[in-house]
Amino acid sequence: MDARECAGQIAMVVGGEIARMLAALGMRIAYHNSRPVPEGTIAGDFAYHPTLAGLLGASDVVILACPATPQTIGMINRETL
Repeated sequence: MDARECAGQIAMVVGGEIARMLAALGMRIAYHNSRPVPEGTIAGDFAYHPTLAGLLGASDVVILACPATPQTIGMINRETL
């Protein structure tokens, strides 16, 4: 996928800086967190999903960029995809 194909696609992102870069390419960003980020904290079309399953179902592209911690290891696996 090149930059021209990104516009309008929904990207599931774990990692704020990558989300900002993809938003600049015209992608809509979907995220999951323990709670929504307060409005005004981030700019762009960022959609909160309360569950990882809902987030994955709404995403065209999945990008995982986070530290390997007990909470993130195994977050994305054969079953979730």
